[in-house]
Amino acid sequence: FDWSLYDREVELMDKAGLKYVPFVLMGPRYAAPDWWLASPDHVGLTCLEHNKVNPIESIWSLRFREEIRRVLKAFAAHYGPMGVLESVQPGICGDYGESIMPVVGNWPGAYHTHAGYWCGGEDARESFRAWLSDRYGDVKTLNAAWHSCYGDLAEIRPFLPHKAPSQTAQFDQLDWYRGSMTDYTEFWMAECRTWFPDLPIYMCTGGVESPEHASSF
Repeated sequence: FDWSLYDREVELMDKAGLKYVPFVLMGPRYAAPDWWLASPDHVGLTCLEHNKVNPIESIWSLRFREEIRRVLKAFAAHYGPMGVLESVQPGICGDYGESIMPVVGNWPGAYHTHAGYWCGGEDARESFRAWLSDRYGDVKTLNAAWHSCYGDLAEIRPFLPHKAPSQTAQFDQLDWYRGSMTDYTEFWMAECRTWFPDLPIYMCTGGVESPEHASSF
């Protein structure tokens, strides 16, 4: 890591008797380094409406969670001993680091983005199927609840609201979708607490809790 730019800022803060409140951004596109975006380990969010990938990191990517842990550990090791941190705010998803899905995006035209459901990727499908398996156990029970006729849970993938087999199916998907963002947020908070055990940690969210945002206030 090259900390030189931030080291200079921290030096000036310290001389002025101020504390540092870093916004540790990793999920949004504009905060990601080019080498990561070019890596096979990078997995963007896929929109459900057009099946197009957005470079904002998928909240279901397990490989990215390893990267989150690596960066937070290094950041804490570098700045923790300096005694300059007032608190830490992680920037996990959304357009600007919020605990929500993409909404509008930065620099229109730079990549595919719009308000909508961002769970079209295979990692999201696997998560949804696992959630349904835990909830219903088998496809027969699920079909009875959903009024559907799937032959196997493996056939199920996230759907747009107007294509839901039933209202129960639509609500189940929303519970999973919002729950996924909550779980991802809790993962970030737990990791921050591990590496910054004595500091306040603040999570940024926003919007009006529309279903597409996956936020649960």
